[in-house]
Amino acid sequence: MEIVFNKVNYKIFNKTVLERTVLNDINIRIEGNKITAFLGTSGSGKSSLVQLIKGIINPTSGTIKATATITANFT
Repeated sequence: MEIVFNKVNYKIFNKTVLERTVLNDINIRIEGNKITAFLGTSGSGKSSLVQLIKGIINPTSGTIKATATITANFT
């Protein structure tokens, strides 16, 4: 499976006085069959990035696309 983030933004408390940008203009491509690590300091958005990938939260703007290739062997 390949996952592509295109101009993804994520804000908490969106459209309130407490609004905070967690992820800003993220553009990444995560290839299938590879190990990917997210590294960063506390509060840098690593958990939010994983939650976006899993569909637990939705981006404020931008797109996230996941594509999969299914291979079947018939004998």
